[in-house]
Amino acid sequence: MDTHPVVRIEAAFSRSNDCRTVDAQIRTASTKRISRRGIQVLKRGETPITIQDLEKVIQHILSKSIEPRGLTIELTEPAVTVTMVYGKLEADHENNRVELALEAWNTRPIMDIDGNVCIMTLAGHDNTAIDVATTPDGTIVSAPMAVSPYGSTIASGGDNLIKLWDAATSQHIQTLSEHTGCVWSLAFSSDGRTLVSGSWDDTAKVWDVETGQCRLTLTGHDDCVASVAISPDGSIIYSAGWDYKVKQWSSSTGECIRTMDHGDFVCSVAVSPDGAIVASGSDNGCIKFWDCATGQLTRTLDGHTNVVWSLAFSPDGRTLVSGSEDKTIKQWDVATGAQIMTISGHDCSVIGVAFSRDGTTIMSGSSDKTAKVWSILPRTPEFLVTVNELCSSPVAPDADIDPGDPTSFTGDLACILFNFLATGLPRSFTMTLTRPAARVWLDDNKFAKTDSDDAELAKLINLFNECRCDHILADLCLSAVSDVVLVNTTFGQLRQVISRVASSQVAPQDLRITMAAPSSSVIRMSGGLFEAEGPQNDVVDAIISQANSNARLRAELSDARAALSEVTAALSGARTEVAEAKATISSLQTIVKFAAVDHAAELSATLEGHPLFSISMPTPDSGNIPSPAGLISRLGQARRQPERRVAEYEAVIDQARAGIKVLHDRIAAVS
Repeated sequence: MDTHPVVRIEAAFSRSNDCRTVDAQIRTASTKRISRRGIQVLKRGETPITIQDLEKVIQHILSKSIEPRGLTIELTEPAVTVTMVYGKLEADHENNRVELALEAWNTRPIMDIDGNVCIMTLAGHDNTAIDVATTPDGTIVSAPMAVSPYGSTIASGGDNLIKLWDAATSQHIQTLSEHTGCVWSLAFSSDGRTLVSGSWDDTAKVWDVETGQCRLTLTGHDDCVASVAISPDGSIIYSAGWDYKVKQWSSSTGECIRTMDHGDFVCSVAVSPDGAIVASGSDNGCIKFWDCATGQLTRTLDGHTNVVWSLAFSPDGRTLVSGSEDKTIKQWDVATGAQIMTISGHDCSVIGVAFSRDGTTIMSGSSDKTAKVWSILPRTPEFLVTVNELCSSPVAPDADIDPGDPTSFTGDLACILFNFLATGLPRSFTMTLTRPAARVWLDDNKFAKTDSDDAELAKLINLFNECRCDHILADLCLSAVSDVVLVNTTFGQLRQVISRVASSQVAPQDLRITMAAPSSSVIRMSGGLFEAEGPQNDVVDAIISQANSNARLRAELSDARAALSEVTAALSGARTEVAEAKATISSLQTIVKFAAVDHAAELSATLEGHPLFSISMPTPDSGNIPSPAGLISRLGQARRQPERRVAEYEAVIDQARAGIKVLHDRIAAVS
């Protein structure tokens, strides 16, 4: 198992006051209960605040299920400031590892006091999230809004205008403008061709979605029309008013078929998927079921303590969900009227509720300016213990999660992957998610894989793999180059790998770099050069071309250096040979010089004491006869001139012989 321990140096003799203050902030935020003002870890002097410090804090508040009122952490390594906005963590600069830490917090499943799990919170609305709805792909929309059954069109209200939008492009299509009061409720027919609106002008209107024309105006309420609904077959329209009435209308003629008296301000209405039941919710917290065929009251549900603002049937029609002014969401059994569960997670009135299309989650919108997504599937205690262990401590070598639990979410996976990077990677890991339905695992190189094409899950997987690439690159820059295997690689990371491999001048045994989409190219090495396989990408091609050009230049330079080295060696050998020749010559010169000196010494000894040098001679002109003193002086001078010594000795000897001959001739003449 790969481990990366977090170490904070706390040598007492070197710690400044700033360092002690920062350490105290981090220690408080990562080991203790959080104060009412929240978490603050702020820069002081030159004290470093690292990504590991952020990870320690987030691991702590996740494992202890702490919900701080605020959070500000100013990192210095990297230079990123993390803050809490509407309960979510945001960073002021991009960093993969910081983003994964934030993703673990922002997507975490949250349990309310009754054990119900909120798997998503959408915060940041400027006004009350009056209503919620889902598109076919699961996208959540809020405010006074409705989505057509196929998800192609979104209708929004809020004032006396209705605006139609293209759901795919977010482009405004047209505006419907015949209401004179605020549009409070909207509903599409099952074929998406008809839109019904309810308004504070006491009317409901029926619109042709394609032309934008108002086909019918339904009049008959004596007060605001707070809610509208359409039967599954589109033949019947229901309206609920503050005049205590629920009315049933023909969608083709606009005729009022019947009126049902709820007995209080009616604020919400919904029709069961089979069209048999219409439910109405009122100002006194009461919910009533009516038989659509007869208009007879069939059941009354009591449980809310204040206004029931919204109602929605599950896709299978077995349960009803309600949202109330009492800040709660309740789920009811339609057949028996029994209350199944109460969800308490909003801080203000729950204005809108809706089921997901698979019936496994409930969406809620509130005047606390948030929309939330709740799972209605149970979570076993064993599963929660397993996830908490994987999210808060070093993992076991094999961290497989049994797929038997029915409720494992992307948020659970985000917390686990975040902990893997913070504390170490397991030898193996697999996990089966239920929302979305997916299997996730780590491959042999510890990159995350999935068999799902869910966009949010793919975003999380890619983020984890980018963090893994960053970690591998960091190790690569600090150690010898060995095997390099990367996935979802960015252009910047590709440049880093190529630069590191080039600087090491050692080709790895195995190099496989899979680029992130849309390129998806695979880069390998062959013969010391990089090659790209798969879809062509101009940026990848340019990076590889430049790298290979540099490699060829380095090879040519290496060859030139090798040739120069050979020439240098040859020159060195020649210099050695010349030096040896000079030494030989010098040795020979020395032998010759010593022989000449010996000859001169012998001659000097022979001449010493000779009668010619001791008898008294007349003083005629000496002519060419050298004096002994002169010869001796000349020999002395010759010794001080090594380069001319031998020649000078020979000249002295010749001069001496010539003088002796002259003397012999003179002696002969005298005798």
